[in-house]
Amino acid sequence: MTASRPGSSSDPHGGSQVPKAAAAYRNEFDEDEEDLPPIEPVDPAVLAQILRESQVSVLWSVGVQWAVSIVVTLIAFAIGGVNAGLSAMVGAGAYTVPNTVLAFRLLVNSMRSGNAGSMTVLLGEFLKMGAVVALLAAMVKLGGSWIVWPALLAGLIAALKSYWVGLALAGLQRKGPQA
Repeated sequence: MTASRPGSSSDPHGGSQVPKAAAAYRNEFDEDEEDLPPIEPVDPAVLAQILRESQVSVLWSVGVQWAVSIVVTLIAFAIGGVNAGLSAMVGAGAYTVPNTVLAFRLLVNSMRSGNAGSMTVLLGEFLKMGAVVALLAAMVKLGGSWIVWPALLAGLIAALKSYWVGLALAGLQRKGPQA
């Protein structure tokens, strides 16, 4: 048997199954529920627009990540030479390549079914992190003495934090030119 609200007729003996102290208690949020407007279904055109915007956002963030990775690689090359440039490129690529693969996988899923699916995202993130660790471990194992650690870490951190650049650029784009 389930508990019922006071005054309901679900109890065959005419009383409430909820203890009086519990029945007297009302959550402050219960009153707010009565004031809420009814839930209306979302227009399919609005959902399609949200899907398009999210797909463009994914492409934008991957593009910014690649651009930041290339810039950091060029800076490392200019400052530290070939080994520094290659180290920065491999450090950035260790995160950028798996992230790009995941992003395009999610895009394909969203185009096919209209959503990416939470399990796909969760499993994809898990596999992406595994790929990043494996690529970095392989780079350390195979790179040997030519690795320039500050450049490698700069490339990796730049790729990891490139979304800040994307957010800044998106904010500037929304503001438009200042008069």
